[in-house]
Amino acid sequence: MMVIEDSAKPAHKRERTCAGCGEKADAAGFVRLVLGPACEIAVDAAGGGFGRGAHVHGRFACIAKACRGGLSRAFKAQVQANAEALAIEVSAAFLRRADGLLLAARRAGATAQGADEARAALASGAPLVVVAVDAASVVQRSEIARAIAEGRACAWSTKSELGRMLGREEVAVCAVTDARMAAAIVRAVSTADGARSGVRVDATSESGLQVSSMIRLADSRSTKSDRGEGAEQTPSAEQFVRRSGEEDR
Repeated sequence: MMVIEDSAKPAHKRERTCAGCGEKADAAGFVRLVLGPACEIAVDAAGGGFGRGAHVHGRFACIAKACRGGLSRAFKAQVQANAEALAIEVSAAFLRRADGLLLAARRAGATAQGADEARAALASGAPLVVVAVDAASVVQRSEIARAIAEGRACAWSTKSELGRMLGREEVAVCAVTDARMAAAIVRAVSTADGARSGVRVDATSESGLQVSSMIRLADSRSTKSDRGEGAEQTPSAEQFVRRSGEEDR
């Protein structure tokens, strides 16, 4: 299965239909899938790849329904796809997109790395803080704990992985100061989480996928509201680390 890598081009605002549930909405709220020449499905994480596209919500239930005939109808071709395999590909593609977006934020000078710098940026209104899934102590800091409680935090990589992206040996916490880049990271990690939400743990482990941990961001709130689900309580800093650590193992 192919994956189309990230692009910096923003998606145009056009209405599309989910190949799973049939709901119509703005294209920016969907995962775009492209049909290759051999009827293989490519995940177009940035939404700007060439080829005939189909759209699906970034949640496992819609991906599963799409694989049961929705993709064939959307592509007007006989398409065979395994729901768990496609969900894992979607999740992996959007985690790579999150990596790329964080790297782009760093190159644009829109990050504040390290606990002290991130706390100062949050105090000045930074819209997002990225916390390493193995950074248990840093979430106790007041500004970071407040950002978690307010839904302005996410976690999907370890300290060493964040460090490699950000040009350091390890990074436990990093604030993103650009609102547009922060919103794009939020959507990428939220989509990755939604896609893998119904995948068996053993299937995820077999894929070698680095599991993300999205903790109560604004996009995940609106997604639950769209599905008609009840609101959840925002986790405390201790729950943030515990849930991140459990999912990362």
